Amino acid sequence: MTNRPLVHASSLRRSGPESPPSLLVVGRRVDPLLFLRAGLQKGYGVVTKDGGEEGARCLTPGTPQGLVVGQMSRDGEETLAAALRDTKAPPVLKLWATAPPPDWADRALRHPFTRADLLRAVGRLVHGEGRDGASEGAPAPVDSRIEPNGRA
Repeated sequence: MTNRPLVHASSLRRSGPESPPSLLVVGRRVDPLLFLRAGLQKGYGVVTKDGGEEGARCLTPGTPQGLVVGQMSRDGEETLAAALRDTKAPPVLKLWATAPPPDWADRALRHPFTRADLLRAVGRLVHGEGRDGASEGAPAPVDSRIEPNGRA
């Protein structure tokens, strides 16, 4: 995959109060990034980046409102984790299949998942659920695929 973004990083900035929440989607393979972008673009401003290094460069205070992380190299994950520690990090949804999600992820969505699972997980991520998975004053909904990760 080339390092050209599928959508320009400047679109992470909100243009007005009615703009959809912005999401940064980071991974290392084109097909999953295209699947994620297609599944999310109707409700969110989506920017995709190839790997942790590219994704880390887009993390500026206030943008994006959510971060969705797919499969990456170990170096890419380490770079992204360092950037998340060094900035006011957005909430993070880690997509995973075999290895458990890292401690820097706020929530996790295990493969295989549907578009509805993805939308539900991202909605919970950017619309006010705390790191424990519960909305203010409400218990966390139970879903075997979507897991709060307990990042401190």
